[in-house]
Amino acid sequence: MIRHPDILSGLALIVAGAVMTYLSWQIETAPQEVLTARFFPVLASIGLALCGLGLAIKGLLATRKSLPNFSDLRVIGLIVVFLLYFFTFTIVDFRLSTWALMLASMYLLGARSGKQLVITPIAVSLITFVIFRYGFEILLPQWI
Repeated sequence: MIRHPDILSGLALIVAGAVMTYLSWQIETAPQEVLTARFFPVLASIGLALCGLGLAIKGLLATRKSLPNFSDLRVIGLIVVFLLYFFTFTIVDFRLSTWALMLASMYLLGARSGKQLVITPIAVSLITFVIFRYGFEILLPQWI
């Protein structure tokens, strides 16, 4: 019996990190690259697994706490919102869909400040767009 939610979350992160590390090693590289195309994905996936290990250890050392109720309407709402975002990613403008995802997630998680609900989703979607579009030069779905 799992005695703390952090143990379950930590184990899930360890498994996700291991799978991502394995998949990252499958990325083909040129023989003479200093930093290969797989370097950062492997680094990030190992970091994810180490964070999971730390979370699992924290959960083992913590006092008993019940697992969250996954039938909670907020959890179901977040899953639905995320799946809508995922399946419409290529057809809806990135800025609009990320704004809607942030707004819905914040509301479902309890944010009620009008200023927060207006400023944060706009700022996050625009900053993320600018970083990916101009910093990483990755094209994202956009209408304009």
